[in-house]
Amino acid sequence: MSARFPMGHPYGWFHAAFSDELMPGDVVPKKYFGRDLVLFRTESGQARVLDAFCPHLGAHLGYGGTVEGDILACPFHSWRFDGEGVLVEVPYAKTQPDVLGRRCLKSWPVVETNRSIYVWYHPRNQQPAFDVTHMPELMEAGEEWTALITRQWTVHCHIQEAHENILDAAHFRYVHGVDPDLQADFTGHQSYISMAAKKPDGNGAATITEHNGPGQTWSRYTGFPEFIMLNPVTPIDDEIAEFHVGVAFKRVIADKMPQVIDMVLEKIWEQIDSDIPIFEHKIYRTSPLYCDGDGPIEPFRQWYAQFYAA
Repeated sequence: MSARFPMGHPYGWFHAAFSDELMPGDVVPKKYFGRDLVLFRTESGQARVLDAFCPHLGAHLGYGGTVEGDILACPFHSWRFDGEGVLVEVPYAKTQPDVLGRRCLKSWPVVETNRSIYVWYHPRNQQPAFDVTHMPELMEAGEEWTALITRQWTVHCHIQEAHENILDAAHFRYVHGVDPDLQADFTGHQSYISMAAKKPDGNGAATITEHNGPGQTWSRYTGFPEFIMLNPVTPIDDEIAEFHVGVAFKRVIADKMPQVIDMVLEKIWEQIDSDIPIFEHKIYRTSPLYCDGDGPIEPFRQWYAQFYAA
């Protein structure tokens, strides 16, 4: 928690990387939820996440660590760990330490689907309370849909602020130049938000945005061109978040009209860029002064509150 954002981190499945960012043998340092982590892919293709610091003398496994088969070797003394954080070998020791064969590093639950790698976070280390949602459109890349076109931002804000932005009907008019009709439904750990937005010239399109917990978020855009956007936000610490965006278009349009795709992408990046300065310089009001036309922000907050374990 922080003075600016008194909420802490919600629990759920969170985006750690897009699948094509992590090749077999890759080792990547990450920092999420205020924790130093190491993300790696085994030579057999499995994505794994462990706590980052070697229990031996504290080296960060993400900086210089190497993959050998399904094992991650520490860059300092080559202590070797499997994907469950179990110490499997100390190659130079004549007498193996007592912790050999035991879990010495926290292993984080990981699911890879939707061309994305998700990691489960819970502040009390409880096991996953719900599953990752699988999106059939993204399961078979290269056929009906294009590959994901991705971008990432590091933003000084809390992830709840970014999610509330989707429910903030009035800001769409003054920041993005559209006048939306918002409808929202919240059931269990999922939310369903529909938005029909019109520009001053009368043009517009319908958008369906869904949340599966606070960490897995996506939008489907109808009209022309049709596309799917993954837009998850992952907390780095109490006041900094990582915005991940991946956009896939219907291939029939992308192949025939690439210039249209370029224009749509430019508009998406522009809209995100226009929100970020506001996110970075605002505070979180626990009891805001709502008025008519603000949109269903308060029902969304009530739904979102269930993911704070405290």
